[in-house]
Amino acid sequence: MQGVRLFPGKTKISREKTQLGRELYSPKELNALLKADFRRFGWHPKRVNLTIEIPGLKSDAKPFKEIDFVKGRVAAEVQFGKYFSMQYDLQKFQYFYNINEIDAGVEILPMSRLQKQMSSGVSYYEMLVGDLLRMGRTFPPVPVWIIGIDIEQA
Repeated sequence: MQGVRLFPGKTKISREKTQLGRELYSPKELNALLKADFRRFGWHPKRVNLTIEIPGLKSDAKPFKEIDFVKGRVAAEVQFGKYFSMQYDLQKFQYFYNINEIDAGVEILPMSRLQKQMSSGVSYYEMLVGDLLRMGRTFPPVPVWIIGIDIEQA
């Protein structure tokens, strides 16, 4: 995807109380741009349906694990969502690694400069990398490449 201009301009006027009327990048539109490029290059989502078996509990829940994109034995997640989502992505990588579906994961996040121009609560690259460095070499136990994307400075 080298050379693709992903962010042609701000795309959404905020209705959030903390950023009312401010022009922001839309996480949904950015996700759509990346999704189109990933699919163009042969990456596709992967979903595994699960069952719940808890003794003494009957449940009609239909749980699943889903990865945004998989190609070969590499999984990729694009995360323009809330802070907790980036940690959940690492757990999904671990699940697919444990069932021998992938060998590595790629987490794509906005850099803090881009994150500041998006809706509130969005995760960002520096936060995840800092968290992983503080956790040491044991987490995540699956190889993961963290990619931060940014905007051009004005």
